[in-house]
Amino acid sequence: MVSLLDWLKPSQEASIPVTNSNFTFAIGANPYSAEAVTPENAMTNATVFTCLSVLGTAVSQLPVAVMAQGDKGFTPVDHHVNELLSRPNASQSRYEFLYGMVVDLMLYGNSYILKATTKSGKVVELIPLPASEVETTISISGKRTYILNNKVYPENQIIHLRDFVGADAQGLSRVKQCSKLVGIDNAIDTLIADTFVNGTSASGIVSFPEDVEPATAQAFTDAWSKKFGRGGTTRGSVAVIGGGATFAQLKPLSPADGDVQALKEQTTARIGAVFRIPSHMLEIFSGAKYSNVQVRNTAFYRDSIAPLTTLIEQKLSAGLLKGTGLTVRFDAADLLRGDLQQATTVAVDAVGAGLLTVDEARSLMGYSPMLEEDKPEQPTMEEEPNVDNQEA
Repeated sequence: MVSLLDWLKPSQEASIPVTNSNFTFAIGANPYSAEAVTPENAMTNATVFTCLSVLGTAVSQLPVAVMAQGDKGFTPVDHHVNELLSRPNASQSRYEFLYGMVVDLMLYGNSYILKATTKSGKVVELIPLPASEVETTISISGKRTYILNNKVYPENQIIHLRDFVGADAQGLSRVKQCSKLVGIDNAIDTLIADTFVNGTSASGIVSFPEDVEPATAQAFTDAWSKKFGRGGTTRGSVAVIGGGATFAQLKPLSPADGDVQALKEQTTARIGAVFRIPSHMLEIFSGAKYSNVQVRNTAFYRDSIAPLTTLIEQKLSAGLLKGTGLTVRFDAADLLRGDLQQATTVAVDAVGAGLLTVDEARSLMGYSPMLEEDKPEQPTMEEEPNVDNQEA
């Protein structure tokens, strides 16, 4: 009698061993192993890309200039290094230069800037070197030497910025330190993508009332997978199994299958913490509440941006302004100002209390001094009559 499974049998006459009639298949399983996470491919992870974008954008938008420190703080000075900061080299703007510096620090833990000089020693260009290709050595005395494409650069030609500084010659890469976490996040993204691209694939156990030959079992599994499994061509169709066969679907056993969204939020928040990015900037509700925009911006600047800008300020100052008494400084006033309504309230209260002049309050809000003809007239206090001088 011809069986309904005969169409799956291979065309051969040799006798085939018989196996048990029950066999399992996991059509929905992902056969691809996770790709090792490296600084070179980490940017393909959406969370890492977002973190680097937030940091790079915030730092590169801040005004930066050479300043002198006085009794009332820092004041800008006219210096040729300002031209370098405005246009570091022929192919990069200040924004691109600072952005790339931050990305290198986050991905590789290091950023290398070559100082191109004239014969007199004047620095005319700042050229970023590929962080992944520079080899750093350190002598017993602590002096560093940099090697790129078999060319050796002494320490005084390179501005070397290190993130997460230790005793080593190079900084630590945040990506390498959390590569497993990024790999988990990638696996979750792959799972979600597979679900949308391939739909829901049936995984389970098919039981037959009669013994099934191993070759037939394999052929059945392959045929089912091709039609209804991962990448199948008939997703959403109806499968009809004859010959008294029954199908029992396997229930999800993985925590990822149980609550992918919660697991995704957890890995996203943890990656954000590595790069010191607040959860609200990654569109995750962390329970943190801010009374206003200024408080939120202040916390972001203090915890995330200030450590980077301080590092850049100190390294550029040491490499470009050594011995001058001057320093490179970022101006974070715009980032810390907060919303207009609150800034206006603070300025009005400060002027009313006599703590600030009108022009100082306008400067605090980012406005230029008011012209004399536009200033409101200050009310004059009438002198009270002296009772002692009055006639009785």
